[in-house]
Amino acid sequence: SLTVYLVFRIGLRLTGNVWASALGATVLMVSHTLWWHATMLEVYTLSTVLLSTTLLFVVRFDQEGRLRDLALATFAFGLACSNHPQMGFLGIGFVGLLARRDVRARVLRARPLLLIVGCFLLGFLPYLCVFGFELASRVAGSSTATVRTVLQRMLYEASGGGFTQHMFPDGITTQQRLFWWGYWVAWLGYNFPPPWLLVAPVGLWQWWRRRDLRASFVFFALVLLAQIVWSANYMIWDMWAFALPAYVLFGVLVIVGIAGLAQRGRGWRTAILALAPTVALTPWLYAHAADWASRSQWATEALERIPEFSQATAFWDPLDYFFDPNKRGYDRVERYATTILEKLDPNACYWGNEATVFYPLSFYYKDVLGRRPDVSYHLVFGILENDHAFQRHADKMLEQLDRGCPLYVSSLGYPERNVLDHVYARLDSRRSLGDVRRLSTESFVETFPGYFLDRVDIEPKEEAKIFKLQPRASGSNEHTLAH
Repeated sequence: SLTVYLVFRIGLRLTGNVWASALGATVLMVSHTLWWHATMLEVYTLSTVLLSTTLLFVVRFDQEGRLRDLALATFAFGLACSNHPQMGFLGIGFVGLLARRDVRARVLRARPLLLIVGCFLLGFLPYLCVFGFELASRVAGSSTATVRTVLQRMLYEASGGGFTQHMFPDGITTQQRLFWWGYWVAWLGYNFPPPWLLVAPVGLWQWWRRRDLRASFVFFALVLLAQIVWSANYMIWDMWAFALPAYVLFGVLVIVGIAGLAQRGRGWRTAILALAPTVALTPWLYAHAADWASRSQWATEALERIPEFSQATAFWDPLDYFFDPNKRGYDRVERYATTILEKLDPNACYWGNEATVFYPLSFYYKDVLGRRPDVSYHLVFGILENDHAFQRHADKMLEQLDRGCPLYVSSLGYPERNVLDHVYARLDSRRSLGDVRRLSTESFVETFPGYFLDRVDIEPKEEAKIFKLQPRASGSNEHTLAH
């Protein structure tokens, strides 16, 4: 809500048109990704607040020339960087501001520069404190690590860690790269259904033509370009989450575009007002998109090219969760988690991945609510895991089986299947790991050495299920196979 209000204020500053600002802000308000993230505790929505705050003060600085507005902008920039490293791209916009001679003349003097740098550091202070305390803790807790090695590791983690393998990845084909770029564009269109996406280029042109707002335009354009280039090359299933700052900036362009078209005459104003009610259709579009996608072979084939999608569908059908941001009445997580906890045996060992309900089970139901403290949870983080990690997981799983721990896996797909492949090969020395990997799911289940993989239905109508490894001496083949 605060982001929407700030975008409205930015639009009002840029256009002076109340109804255009209100309409454009409403378009952003019902856009998929901002709405989707507003229903959860994540860093991305706070990033949009701080991004919008920074832009608002830059526009005020451009219009009124007050140094305090630029200082407040850099303070918000520091807070944004404390929240998420992606907000560091705002720095490119500030570099663009300093490239202008008129801005340099006002800023590049001792007192203004000290004020601006000080405000940024004040905003960045929360992160510096957390980073410093963590650095000291790690160094003190290790007898072998040096400050340098710990610092290098922490800088690697702070800048993305293992996720960097998905950022501008090497070793992918041109066709794969084009698919991900098309995926990014499709989500942009989904956030701003026509005609509103078509209004954004008009807004860009209108802003560029305003010579009195050229400095803020340079800032805006550079930040938008940086956010687009980075998020479009962060090739991961939820790249639209990392494109959220770009979507918010597109929302600003929609406002400026609406106001620009309205200035062209009564006919344009009438057309815009006639199209305004289509904003109310956006929630309806989102509510039905999952059903349309499930019946579209083209959409299904496109989604299946995303590894994490098949990772999720091995446990449940995530389409409505992804496509519909309206979570009023959405209770799947609660129902699934509650049923799983009811069906797990005492002292169970539960293996899951990030695309199932593992996080709420472990971090909320157990850590916060104290439900089923006897259960031990083990995450197979599919986005980052490699074969060495799968081997380590297999060692742990075999150890649990040896001591008789009731062992469950959230799916027989990736990445649990990769761990189970190693377990299979270790239990049956006659088959190589390569042979095991080539087995179909049916053959894998039927021949798994020493254990049945018994299906445990969580929500039969929604085909949500987990699996329990039962010793063959006491198991049954009747409900073993995944459907």
